[in-house]
Amino acid sequence: MDVITKTTQTLQPPLDDLSLVETYMKLLKALKQEWVDVGILTDKDHQATIILLLEGTRVVAALRLLLSAEESRDAVALLVQAGKIYLRNHQQSNFSAEELHCLSALQEKWDSVKGQDVTFSLNEVGEFFSKIESGCRDKGRGEDFTAETKRQVMLASHGRCMFEGCGENLGLEDLSGHGGNFAYLAHNIASSEQGTRGVPVLSGKLSNDPQNILLLCDKHHRLVDKVAKAEFTADRLARMRHDFTVSVNQLLDGIAFERVPAYAILWPVHRNVISAPSPTQIAQCLAASKQRLMGQLHDLSDNEGMLRDLDPPMIKQLMPEAINAAADKLFTQLHNSRYRSALFAFGSMSALIGLGARLGNKNEITPMLRYRDGGQWCWPGESPVREFYEIKGEECLGDNETEIVMHFTFTAEPAPFKAYSDEKAKEGIKTINVTSLGGRMGNAAIRHPVEGKWFTKDLQGLLLRLREMHGVKTIHLLPCASNAACVFFGQAYDANHPEILVYDFEDTKLHPVLRIYNEQHRCKVSAYEAC
Repeated sequence: MDVITKTTQTLQPPLDDLSLVETYMKLLKALKQEWVDVGILTDKDHQATIILLLEGTRVVAALRLLLSAEESRDAVALLVQAGKIYLRNHQQSNFSAEELHCLSALQEKWDSVKGQDVTFSLNEVGEFFSKIESGCRDKGRGEDFTAETKRQVMLASHGRCMFEGCGENLGLEDLSGHGGNFAYLAHNIASSEQGTRGVPVLSGKLSNDPQNILLLCDKHHRLVDKVAKAEFTADRLARMRHDFTVSVNQLLDGIAFERVPAYAILWPVHRNVISAPSPTQIAQCLAASKQRLMGQLHDLSDNEGMLRDLDPPMIKQLMPEAINAAADKLFTQLHNSRYRSALFAFGSMSALIGLGARLGNKNEITPMLRYRDGGQWCWPGESPVREFYEIKGEECLGDNETEIVMHFTFTAEPAPFKAYSDEKAKEGIKTINVTSLGGRMGNAAIRHPVEGKWFTKDLQGLLLRLREMHGVKTIHLLPCASNAACVFFGQAYDANHPEILVYDFEDTKLHPVLRIYNEQHRCKVSAYEAC
């Protein structure tokens, strides 16, 4: 039996004797498994109750009990020792057998309802298990809202409806123009245990907790409490409240940020047009760099319509011209802004790498990410992480390689890349890999603009080493990365770096389409022409 099976007792029948709980604790301690707190997690209608052992926020073990309410309380007392007891309820759905048997799935369920976090005493734990066992629920509502709670909710909402996508000003009646208080307070977890979103004991404890309360307009208050209350679980409302407060605080924090201009260069991809960022998306992107928008977004994509209508061979020939024109136009407009701006650029990977190379790394032009998973322009990381990618293969290079293949794989590792490298290996040409670490592979391999800056700086050093230490004159670059990652890669290019031939797919086969090189210490970008 492996360690995972031992720590995930939920794979086995529930423990039906208190002595078995003691035995389970001894087993965990023999495995040197540490924990401090105990979490009690129930699903929709309390069909399943899981006991989780917690080390900080991490779930390290899980078990199920088949005991009386009093014995269940004693079991929790044994497990918690000197820590705390937390209760959370996942109202969205009932747990499946697969979820019950998977520690990572239980971790995900536990994290998804962290908005209702509250500590319990042993007496309250006993009361909870007793109510679950008997099915009885207290009548009536919990504590009324105090003036302080109302004040805190109003501050958190800034007088706006917290319902997703609404944001209505609740201090003004639009039709008449009259000012006043047109807000309604609604609970995530219902104040009554018998309510649709009610939870035994938890309802009373959270009834007057500001974190459990949303400010809503009349329409959305009726929607969540009357019209479609079954659809709006406490989990969903808690996420809605959290997302609202994060977004609003980001926007308001921007008032104190440095003002910078923002530019869009949006080239079509496979004849598809690309949406420009909305004002909210621009504000959220810039907030990650502690900046805010100066004026309005400037669109430099005046050749977008022409490129959309051209056939691929013609685009290949004209793309360098479009890249150079966009870079020159951007530099001209940034002269009075100290060459500092946000750049919302999208297009083919080769074009974005070429654009980054033309922009260079001596300015403060920061590319922004179009986050595919979120379907919008945003940075999914709240703070930068230093270790998110690795370089493999440099240690195998000699001091006279002349040319190498480089895989730049942040989004995926396409099979044709390996096939191409295998063919080049027959000619004695080696391959190095610049790739995201396992858990980061995807559109958001670079999750924060600071990570992009770090990546550019590190890549500068790599390109210099390839030229100075290994004698590399030409790099065959096979990219598969997000829009922002491609621009950051291009910005690493500098004087005394090897020439880069950027590849792309043509009729499912890889071909060089762009040439990046230095001429009299000036970066040049041109279409690749076979000799």
